Amino acid sequence: MIITLVKKLSGREFIQEMENTYKSMSELEKTFKRTNNMKMYVDLENWKYYSNHLDETIELSESLITDKLHLNDLV
Repeated sequence: MIITLVKKLSGREFIQEMENTYKSMSELEKTFKRTNNMKMYVDLENWKYYSNHLDETIELSESLITDKLHLNDLV
């Protein structure tokens, strides 16, 4: 079964989340350069974009794949 979770945030809310997670954009840049983590790269690019587009909506999604859960278990 594939379950997709979608979270909608305004640019302002997204930036607040990034500040809570990484403290500052410069900290995120330093950490990304050290680790080359692609999720951090995407977060950094989104942070830069939404800094200038505070009222736009961003949709973050995460997919979970499992064979341990079936539709019958959800009802």
